[in-house]
Amino acid sequence: MAEDGDENQFRTARLQKLAALRTLGIDPYPYEWRRSAEAKELEARYAALPADAVTEDRVSVAGRIRAIRNSGMFIDLHDATGKIQVFSHKDHLPPDQMALVKLLDLGDLIGVEGVMRRTPRGELTVNSRKVTVLAKALLPLPEKFHGRRYRAALSPALSRSHHERGEPRDLAPAQPYRRDHPARA
Repeated sequence: MAEDGDENQFRTARLQKLAALRTLGIDPYPYEWRRSAEAKELEARYAALPADAVTEDRVSVAGRIRAIRNSGMFIDLHDATGKIQVFSHKDHLPPDQMALVKLLDLGDLIGVEGVMRRTPRGELTVNSRKVTVLAKALLPLPEKFHGRRYRAALSPALSRSHHERGEPRDLAPAQPYRRDHPARA
């Protein structure tokens, strides 16, 4: 778990990115976003789409960033139903949108408009045409292993339900420290 100093560093860096977004004229907490589909629905709709195929179907999706690769070129976006990959490339996005992508962090909620495609490796992907920050995360997500129970309890957008993963529901908080407990004597 991050110490207070580390947490303050993360928060300070994210506050600087928040200020940079506002400098670019971007509202980091907009009032409304309309999505046209969720991840699970897109997987079902494009199940037959062959590898390396691009559609002209425009979609808008929203979710929490759980992974960023290649300086934001590939973003794993998770919503309440699953994961969808987002492809953000300078050939598809204008320079102001690319600047926005560089200010994104893990945990941010974003909305993406774009066209559907399947990569040569078979990953269903949204080729982004527009990225909108829906909520800037000011602290990083809990660590993958130490915060697993609590991260799952935080929001359905953070994690699929325990039923879908085939895990028992165990979201009880840890027992408080007790001096008189036999294991601590």
